[in-house]
Amino acid sequence: MSDDYYVFIIDTDSYSGNFERAMCGYLTGIQNESTSRTDKYVDLFMQEMNVEEPYEYNEHILFMSGDFGESPVEIFSTPGFFNDGHGGHYKDGTEYSGNKYPAYQSVGIFMDRKPTDEEIKILKERANKFQLLNDYHETIKVLGFRLIQRITTEVEIVI
Repeated sequence: MSDDYYVFIIDTDSYSGNFERAMCGYLTGIQNESTSRTDKYVDLFMQEMNVEEPYEYNEHILFMSGDFGESPVEIFSTPGFFNDGHGGHYKDGTEYSGNKYPAYQSVGIFMDRKPTDEEIKILKERANKFQLLNDYHETIKVLGFRLIQRITTEVEIVI
């Protein structure tokens, strides 16, 4: 069994900890916990994709252990942005003299294999639709997409 996996990442202009579960539900139909706020996005996925069970369509979504239990989604830092430690997010190059921290404005969805070109196209389309559907206090703008592969390497050490 391989521990290698992929992460489809959606970069946005907003703190992603406020909406990552809902976005994952809308893009994949899968969520780590059922809430009234995220259930509606899972329901929309199943209606729009015409499936009765999300795993009919997304059996390759992977649940990973994290700080808050197992989840198919996690917030990721966004290249080109920083956080001031007080909730302010800024583009790199912005004049700022204080401490700079990663800006977590990206949503990563875990997959046990590389998504196909068609799956990537659908994920991108749904992410762009999500930014128009969301009912959060802030407007979310999708800035771009990334796909990363996490590779586990084992090295035997003679003892």
